[in-house]
Amino acid sequence: MGLKSKNDSLVDYIPIYLPHKVTVEDVERFLNSKITSEDFKEKLGKYLTEHNEEILKITEKDTAKDFCEEWKTLEPVLSRHLSKSTLQYYRSVLDGSKVVENTFTTIGSYFKY
Repeated sequence: MGLKSKNDSLVDYIPIYLPHKVTVEDVERFLNSKITSEDFKEKLGKYLTEHNEEILKITEKDTAKDFCEEWKTLEPVLSRHLSKSTLQYYRSVLDGSKVVENTFTTIGSYFKY
């Protein structure tokens, strides 16, 4: 990942992608197709389950929450949605995500301290 300049300006834009929970069904909907290899589908499902559980550990400190239990965060559907639970989600992810940490490390490498 590198810096992205917009219109060769003096300001650089570096996107920070926050992790979101994803299912196999989400992938199929995005691709507008069904995954035909059961082996691949099973491996993808296992990978996504681990990914989703990591997000829950970061945001909820608990991966065994029931749907009806009270949640600390709400995964935002829009970047401009700023409810209390969404702000808590941002705070938790920024504090605990390796993806975000790696982005900040990349950003930091452009500066001398």
